[in-house]
Amino acid sequence: MDNLTAVIIIAFAAFVAGYILRLVYAKLNAKSVEQISERIIKEAKLIAETKSKEALLESKIIVDKERKEFEQEIKEKRQFIKNAENRITQREENLDRKIDVADRREKDLSDKEKNL
Repeated sequence: MDNLTAVIIIAFAAFVAGYILRLVYAKLNAKSVEQISERIIKEAKLIAETKSKEALLESKIIVDKERKEFEQEIKEKRQFIKNAENRITQREENLDRKIDVADRREKDLSDKEKNL
């Protein structure tokens, strides 16, 4: 019976030792999993931050491009208006000259009529 008792005690001790080792391994594994999850979360935050910065930069580039296109369009319209104003001014000057010439002719004709 001493052998049987010794075997039972050894078996029980082995069972307890195995159980304790399993708990220790589970805790170590849990810490490892926790560290891995923390690392994954940090990496995800960095990726999200990077994507956010990229999106912001891209939107700034798009806004800048749109602003430049708008400014170019405004510049072209202002140039068109300036050219139109210049043409109108030239036409006015030409009409003024024609009116002056017509007035001079009329005055000359009027003077000639008086002399006749």
